[in-house]
Amino acid sequence: MKERNVDKTNQIERGIIMKRIITGFAIMLVLIAALPSFSQSPDAKSLVREMKDVLEPSRTSVRSLDLISTNAQGERVTLSLLQANKKLADGKRMLIRTPSEVGNVVYLFWERENRQLPVYEYLTPLRRVKELSGIVASYDSFYTTDFTYADLGFIPVQEGYQVLGEEQYKGVRAYKIEETISKEKPYYSRIITWIAADTKLPLERDYYDIAGELWKRELFTDIAIVDGIPTPMDIVMKDVQHGSMTELKVTSIKNDVKIPDELFMHEYLAKALDAPIWGELINVKEK
Repeated sequence: MKERNVDKTNQIERGIIMKRIITGFAIMLVLIAALPSFSQSPDAKSLVREMKDVLEPSRTSVRSLDLISTNAQGERVTLSLLQANKKLADGKRMLIRTPSEVGNVVYLFWERENRQLPVYEYLTPLRRVKELSGIVASYDSFYTTDFTYADLGFIPVQEGYQVLGEEQYKGVRAYKIEETISKEKPYYSRIITWIAADTKLPLERDYYDIAGELWKRELFTDIAIVDGIPTPMDIVMKDVQHGSMTELKVTSIKNDVKIPDELFMHEYLAKALDAPIWGELINVKEK
């Protein structure tokens, strides 16, 4: 009888232990399922679209910018710019106006689906609009800085994206995206982008030349919440091969501004050059 009682007691204890193991395993599965996981990464193109929605918001806005260029010898040149953004029925458009010391020029960037980004410029001395067409023109240096016209324009959404993985980027959880550039566009061979998992803002973009070597590194820093939108107030483009660097610093922003659509049309760029919207922005900057 004593041996039977011992066996029965052992069976009960084993049963209790097994129940505890099963319960603990079930709790662990629930906890794992509840944790945010990077094992199921979103589609690469979807991530890029989300990044663009945050970086290039559809809200109409005007900004003042300082473009600070530093060459390999440490010499610095600062160019003050004014920028206006608006989404029209046929795509997003952006105006960039240069100051009088470089000739009072206004540029129009126009994002159209599945088409090369056209850039138009209005030159005050010539009083005419010129289109910077072709790959070579689009990737010309903007006023001898490390930014090209294409770099300053809208990020294209096209084929050739893939998610390389998920990792910590300076303490921030990020998706690592690779964009392979078509051989028909022989300027960059590929671009690697780290996108923050929470804000969907780009953290870094590495540009590789046609030989596959790292050429330029673009960093997005000093993030501020402006009217509910996380906004990089400082964008730095570094030429790691030649040792130069250009900083694009936002000095003021005004959102939800009323701007006539015609100012974003290339045939009316002369009007855009002296539009009242720039005066409003300058006043905001001075305050």
